[in-house]
Amino acid sequence: GTFIGDPVASGGITGLASTSGGTVYAVLNDLSPRELIEVDPSDGSLVGTIGPITYNASSITIIDMAAHPVSDVLYALDSGGSLYSLAISGGAVTASLVGSTGLGTPSGIAFDPADNTLYQTGYNYSTYQRVLQEIDVSSGFTLGAATPISGSDTYIGGLAVDALGTVYGINSG
Repeated sequence: GTFIGDPVASGGITGLASTSGGTVYAVLNDLSPRELIEVDPSDGSLVGTIGPITYNASSITIIDMAAHPVSDVLYALDSGGSLYSLAISGGAVTASLVGSTGLGTPSGIAFDPADNTLYQTGYNYSTYQRVLQEIDVSSGFTLGAATPISGSDTYIGGLAVDALGTVYGINSG
């Protein structure tokens, strides 16, 4: 790929999602509360700030997000393993709790565009392993058994799924 730009001069971004219509959203992680922004996909510049992301009027620490391939609903994962759907209205971003994914240290989410499956990576404290899991977007619960990721120190900080259902992760640690 080609690096096309950085939409913010300082701080950083956690979570990047692209809708079926090509709108690209990102989460600024240097603010409290964290803010949702729109990014120009052609050059990476900032289109605009949508607004702060809150749940019950409190800030939440979003670590990643993904857009549903059919409905374009944005889903966000916080540092405690809770899954939220995000609603954008009038300069505000309201998070609605979907449920807890059960992982104490989640690190990424991505949808499979072929079958709309939401995948999550993170650390399972019960088995002391990094894992890949399917998540039910109606409850936030994990579906089926977790698949261990080889290399116990592997931290998957970025996750993507291609049209054939192949899951890709970036080892960021």
